[in-house]
Amino acid sequence: MNEIEKIRLIIGILEEKMPEDCAEILDEKFKILLKEIKNKGIDKVIRDYYSDDGGVEIIQN
Repeated sequence: MNEIEKIRLIIGILEEKMPEDCAEILDEKFKILLKEIKNKGIDKVIRDYYSDDGGVEIIQN
């Protein structure tokens, strides 16, 4: 998965986490997500997200 695909995935995760028409909430969630990426790295954030869904495994080439 290249960096662009990872960013698109992160945007999808962010959109799922917030209600429609909530710009302030989007900004807050985005900042939280950026902190998570900074602290854990993008791959760990993606793995953590999918591990909450259960049964999904990320396979890297």
